[in-house]
Amino acid sequence: MASKLEYLIVRNGEAWSIAYRGFKAGEFATREAALAAADRLAREAAGIGYDAEVKSLDDRGRAYEEREYHPHYAA
Repeated sequence: MASKLEYLIVRNGEAWSIAYRGFKAGEFATREAALAAADRLAREAAGIGYDAEVKSLDDRGRAYEEREYHPHYAA
């Protein structure tokens, strides 16, 4: 099983981005828009067999889990 994919919502100047494996992707006007995009990415990852989670940063800069997705295997 592959490791868990982690998408982190981060502030990027006046915008919001999704950090993934050390890279920042996208520029969203609101945190909610970035969260929705990260959710789509995590659901797609789960759809092809990966565990994935979406995280945000708290006021102290610590990551906390927003959502978690797991693959669904047909029996």
